[in-house]
Amino acid sequence: MQVWIEAASGRDDHGGVGWELGRCIWCPTHNRLGRTQKYGIINSPCLGDPVINCSAGMIVGISRVCRLAETTTSGPPNPGVWDYARSFFRLNLDDYVACETRVSLNDVVKRFFSRIREDIETNRPKYYLFSLYPPSEWNPTGKLVLAQGRFLARSTATLDACIMESFTKKDRGAFESRIKPTSQR
Repeated sequence: MQVWIEAASGRDDHGGVGWELGRCIWCPTHNRLGRTQKYGIINSPCLGDPVINCSAGMIVGISRVCRLAETTTSGPPNPGVWDYARSFFRLNLDDYVACETRVSLNDVVKRFFSRIREDIETNRPKYYLFSLYPPSEWNPTGKLVLAQGRFLARSTATLDACIMESFTKKDRGAFESRIKPTSQR
């Protein structure tokens, strides 16, 4: 089982009716130049994989993959910046549970900077949610930022644990029932 993190832009409609946050993850099949490599990650999740749903930098809920990604020419009613696309990938989700208390990804980074930095430096995870900038005069320990353009990220056991520890006990229950503890992965 792999845990995934959806990093949606924060648009309230998330694409429109039938394309809402927690219902599906979607993206164009190609960028404006016709390249596909940025969007191919949507074909990686497996049935039953948990997805941590984020919107505008906030963890807002959790869902599960219920159908593998498909290509469709019937795109969302409101594709936003992707309105140039003629075909889309759509990964269907179900079992969405909204967080009672939303958690800021910036707060996760502030609280667990050392653990996340070590995870990146040691494991070099591919398709990670954060990018690490090297130490500088202004940031002696380096800087963690959301990876630019990352709409779907592969989580790690370390990042899962940091996210879980960020929640109140009440919200943690919904996540614990979907994400196995590190020792079981």
